[in-house]
Amino acid sequence: VVTPGKRFNDPQEKIVLYARDARIRGEEAKYDWNTNTVSGFLASGSPENELWWYHYPFDTDTFRISIEYACEDDHAGSGCYLRLENRDDQASNQQLESTINGTGGEFRSFEMGEMYFNKGEYQILGFGLSDEKSAGVKVRKIVLSRI
Repeated sequence: VVTPGKRFNDPQEKIVLYARDARIRGEEAKYDWNTNTVSGFLASGSPENELWWYHYPFDTDTFRISIEYACEDDHAGSGCYLRLENRDDQASNQQLESTINGTGGEFRSFEMGEMYFNKGEYQILGFGLSDEKSAGVKVRKIVLSRI
């Protein structure tokens, strides 16, 4: 089975970036095979505890970004970010920011905003937290939906 949005001829209407496919950065961030999630986003030096996806868009377009995670209510409140770094065109770098919401430990999706992607350029999507309050959040996936 090929993940939607990643086949060679897929129109990329919806691209699902699973935590299992991300590069897990930092020493504390860990993958949990039982929940298919990454958690442990503790503050650290370099490298930061983040998830990185290497994304090569087939088309230039704008996408609505949502994130699916679970977070216990008493750990909610950290700021989170999704950063787009374009190594070929630094002027097109973008960042969305949001706040981790409590979900009672159940998985829910939250919209973060919109991002514009350039076709075929070397781009990295990076997710992380601004502080440790929500370090235990369990991130399952990021979804890009063409607008």
